Amino acid sequence: MNNLWPLVVLAALGLVRLGWGFVNSVEPTAAVTTDPPAPAPAGALVAPAPSPPVAASDPPPPCRALRSAPAAQRSPGLRGPLGAVGDDPIGQATGVDCLALRDTDHPLRFVGLSAGEVTMGSPATEDGRWPYEGPQHRVRVPAFFAGQTEVTQRQWAYVAGTEPGRRHGLPENPSSFTDDPRNPVEGVTWCDALRFAAALSELDGIEPFYKVEEDCESTGVIRQVSTQGYRLPTEAEWEYLARAGTTTAYSFGEDPEELCTYANVADRTVRETYEDWSTIDCEDGFAHTAPVGSLRPGPWGLFDVHGNVWEWTLDPWVGHYRGREHGERYDPVDLRYEDRAGNPVELADPTVSRVLRGGSWYFVARYERSAVRNYGLPWLSVRGQGFRLVLPAASEP
Repeated sequence: MNNLWPLVVLAALGLVRLGWGFVNSVEPTAAVTTDPPAPAPAGALVAPAPSPPVAASDPPPPCRALRSAPAAQRSPGLRGPLGAVGDDPIGQATGVDCLALRDTDHPLRFVGLSAGEVTMGSPATEDGRWPYEGPQHRVRVPAFFAGQTEVTQRQWAYVAGTEPGRRHGLPENPSSFTDDPRNPVEGVTWCDALRFAAALSELDGIEPFYKVEEDCESTGVIRQVSTQGYRLPTEAEWEYLARAGTTTAYSFGEDPEELCTYANVADRTVRETYEDWSTIDCEDGFAHTAPVGSLRPGPWGLFDVHGNVWEWTLDPWVGHYRGREHGERYDPVDLRYEDRAGNPVELADPTVSRVLRGGSWYFVARYERSAVRNYGLPWLSVRGQGFRLVLPAASEP
């Protein structure tokens, strides 16, 4: 890697470490002000209203069956040629339910998403765009279940304390901000995020999607063992769930002044603790990570796709989208990435960084956009770095 995160931010956080870096060393300094939140952008595809966030002392609402499986909600027109970059997004959310840890007071809720298409990357005219966000390209995504929130510390600790969690070697809680168990787990390595997914699959009676070798941190090796089980999203799946049928800079529109309504970011609350930081002139009420689901969800009922913690994806890092203008091949089963330029990148390589998406609580508007990409080596543990899970849907006929 040739560039590092802004050094002022890293020094303040105590995060200056080899192996984790933003792709540009320029930190935005412009502050913005906030206005009352605007309605969802015209044409946004809105999911059924999600359950409200659960307070620490309140019992969670009961789990229920999804009204329909994502595979049954296939959007029309997906068997023909791939759409063009300028075409409208295709896809929809089908329901919200608890799919994992159903018998606990902290289940993982998932949103069913139909198969669809999304344009990845940002247009050259988007304010704050980085070069590695282009060129834009169209991708088709199969149906899957997306975690409604990032995995919490309480959920992590529960799984880590079970027999599968101990067998997979999960640490009890790697997080720095432990004042609320509903905060997202952070400080998680890519390898440990995969181990959590495998242990959770076993607890749920599902064959794990992959096996993470004991030496993952030094070799990067994971091995696919089934087509089932919880896993990290591919980068295409992540952008599909985050954009939620929108083409704007953020899933709620173009205006960064609305961020504090939807995202836990570097705001006035953060400045009270870190006086010299660049911040946004709005207030989300949190000085570091926030309990998941504390702010307004996006159009498909997913929380914290902007801000809170950076989210690991399965994909290896490639610092551009060149060669993908006419489609991409990425097969999470074979754990292989290959672009149209014919440049394979193997996941079993500890020197290849993995992609992080979504921004975090200590970054300003430019870094919170739907198209922003970041990276980290598979062994790296940094606070402000977490994950959400996905579950493949049943194969379509």
